[in-house]
Amino acid sequence: MIDERSVSLDLDPAEEPTADDEVFYNTDMILNRDISVAAVQSYIDGQERELSLIDALAASGVRAFRYANETTGLQSIKATDTNPNAIENMEQNNELNAGMDIDIEHTDAVIHMTTEAGQYDIIDIDPFGSPVPFLDAAARGANHEAFLGITATDLATLCGSYTKTCRRRYGTWMHKTSFQHEVGIRTLIKAVFEAFARRDMVFRPQLSFAQKHYYRLNGTVRESKKGVNRSLDKIGYILACPDCCYRTMEPNVEETTCPYCETDLNRIGPTWIGHLGRTEFIEQTRDNCTERGFDDATALLDRLITEIPISTPYYDTHDLAATYNVPAPAIEDLLRAFEERGYNAVRSHFEDTGIRTNAPLDHIRTIIEEC
Repeated sequence: MIDERSVSLDLDPAEEPTADDEVFYNTDMILNRDISVAAVQSYIDGQERELSLIDALAASGVRAFRYANETTGLQSIKATDTNPNAIENMEQNNELNAGMDIDIEHTDAVIHMTTEAGQYDIIDIDPFGSPVPFLDAAARGANHEAFLGITATDLATLCGSYTKTCRRRYGTWMHKTSFQHEVGIRTLIKAVFEAFARRDMVFRPQLSFAQKHYYRLNGTVRESKKGVNRSLDKIGYILACPDCCYRTMEPNVEETTCPYCETDLNRIGPTWIGHLGRTEFIEQTRDNCTERGFDDATALLDRLITEIPISTPYYDTHDLAATYNVPAPAIEDLLRAFEERGYNAVRSHFEDTGIRTNAPLDHIRTIIEEC
């Protein structure tokens, strides 16, 4: 028996969950689900109508059950899975949790969302691996205004370890970098944006974050050709110097050599170069987490709020120190030094040793050498 927040599940959690488990359940995703519940409530609170939600790859059904128990304003909840064992377990767990009003269906998520075009106001896609196979169907299943929650666990591909797989799956030329997790989540956002853009729907990220083995993305969708067109300049390239830590994001590739050391720049893209979220939405979701006692989620979202205003990809301080052949300074000392020189600098959630700053690279080097 497993208890997660308001829900009880008749399951034995696997030490290392795999796609072959009879019914998939991952305790490491509790933080993900905490934030998902709070984010869905944030979206609901901004609507004037009751909404429909689909947990498209429901597995144990824990997401659907938590949405039913822990949010208000949902008119209907659908939980689908292709695994008959998962369906049987969900039905048993539904009874265990006093028969929540959830429609459990044994069906293929792609076929269902394609067939039920435009029916869902909130779509949650939490696959084992890449969400790419489900994105076009999600774009069909989404209402003209909708909210998405998408997880990706194929981090090796998104981070650049398998460059050909990334080109094939996400349509992005990839290089390994010291800020690989930001590159990965931007590449995921780009894939989601393009899937909806093909149906004249504009996707806008509201909240996105990385954890040790997954990326999670929440965003809004609205049917608007003009909105898509206005957002096309948010698809571009990351140019990164392999020698001196310079990086920049541009809608077009206009420079090919590093302005600091004249090394040929690595080009990553096309990828998402816009903001990773919206401050107001993250603050509202943080407040929802605080009210629910989701302390780890609150701490993570607090950090995200400080990161959003700084667009330059984060720096790994150990990578900076190694590049400039100096000892790695204490993070707090480094942040204080940036502040004293009038720059904005904050910790990044992507890495324990990561920082974001609006300081130019030559000033970053001076500061890190002096600390």
